[in-house]
Amino acid sequence: MPTAAAPTWPALVLVTTAAPWSDAQGLADASSLTTELAAAVSDGFGDKVAVLEAGTDTPAALRKKVLSKLRGAAYVFVDAKGRDAELVNYFSTSPLRGKAMLLVPLMAPRGGVAPGPEPVPDGWRVMRTILTGSNTAGHLSLWKASRAVRKDSKARRGRNMPSRSEAAPMTPLEPGLCRLRLRADCASDADYQAGLLRWARAVTFRRVALALAGSGAWGFAHLSLLRALGAASVPVDIITSTSSGTLIAAYYAALGDAGLDLVIRRRFRMEGTLGMAVLSTGAMELTLTRDIGTCEVQNLDVMFYPVAANLTSNDTEILSTGSLAFASRASSSAPGIFGPTVAGGSVYVDGAVSDNLPIDVAENLGGTLVIGSNPFPQETGMKAPRKPWLWPVGALMSDLNPFTRAAEMDHALSLNFHGAGEQEARGYPLVYEAPPEHNALLATFDFIGAYKFMEMTEATPEFQQVVKGSIAAWHELAKPRDPKADA
Repeated sequence: MPTAAAPTWPALVLVTTAAPWSDAQGLADASSLTTELAAAVSDGFGDKVAVLEAGTDTPAALRKKVLSKLRGAAYVFVDAKGRDAELVNYFSTSPLRGKAMLLVPLMAPRGGVAPGPEPVPDGWRVMRTILTGSNTAGHLSLWKASRAVRKDSKARRGRNMPSRSEAAPMTPLEPGLCRLRLRADCASDADYQAGLLRWARAVTFRRVALALAGSGAWGFAHLSLLRALGAASVPVDIITSTSSGTLIAAYYAALGDAGLDLVIRRRFRMEGTLGMAVLSTGAMELTLTRDIGTCEVQNLDVMFYPVAANLTSNDTEILSTGSLAFASRASSSAPGIFGPTVAGGSVYVDGAVSDNLPIDVAENLGGTLVIGSNPFPQETGMKAPRKPWLWPVGALMSDLNPFTRAAEMDHALSLNFHGAGEQEARGYPLVYEAPPEHNALLATFDFIGAYKFMEMTEATPEFQQVVKGSIAAWHELAKPRDPKADA
């Protein structure tokens, strides 16, 4: 792991298809991707970038050229021209005078998780880039969605989801993993250019990560946050979430801004779906599959990591592969209220049980700018009961009052639910914490009131402050980098 004094961005970037770091040997686009990535960094952020071809230069001669270019450039991208392994090994033993180096192996699709255990070369950081196929998100008929859910259910039998320890080994200074669609797999040139810019943010350590807490219908505050960031051109590269945060994020990760509009239109259907989920959470999976299709978590452009609690292994798990609809179902299965969600012999429940605001996961998986949203409000203060008359009989009757006990339980659960996210958010300055509200717990399942929750959220000073702070932080992060600052 780099020390605290390590440079904050890599000065030398080498895109590789060489074994053992990459399994994409023979990829014809590797050379052009290096040039296109460098152009995305330069055009997107105004950074001074140099591109060198290895050619027939000796490694020592190439090192001199790199150091010369770094006098006026923040980055040097090297097109290895098939000499990847030779150059990686050379620079491991002859580093660039304290400057950071980033190895970018191109990976064939392999489930979307870091494809170790290839050793990280000495002196290098690694950011693996998985080349994904075309986006399969889209609306399905009820009949097709039902068939897809049944097919996925059969495939899940005997197969557990990947655990946190397997899916999230990366450190904050090693973004570790991102995805890219080749031009042939993109619907338009604009989509391809957006993908290149997303890749550029990963390579230059500028990724924006959101952590969205579970909060029932209060989770429409997440939608307000996503819209506000989008209106200010703040990108979203990574999302970690639980419960209703996962539901909102699933629509966004699969369909983009159009998904946010669809969530609001589906608020009536969602209310009915939650009622059916009391019998089986398969209702949630079916509703999502109808709206977003059969897309899988590991093929999304946004690095999406829904969190669920595994009651069988007593672990917190990141659902980094498989059906997006099922991952959302598992992450949103409120225990004791909804039916069980079972996969591979394990029982999954709402991620809010063990990690309501997974903001540390967002940072550890590569977020440089981390923004959190904990919109479930704690209750307003509870008034003490009046002094009972006809003591001690009146005192006993007051203590046995079921309505008083129900109110105490309501306040306690609200305080615990909000407090869990508040505790996890400590140390992170950009986290929306909802102000106290009366009867917050009762409003949890009022998904029909989407606009009400959004208006309440957007009117609070706490929300406006987080949005302004996030925009300012992004503008600072996106500034052109001074080569001398990395000297």
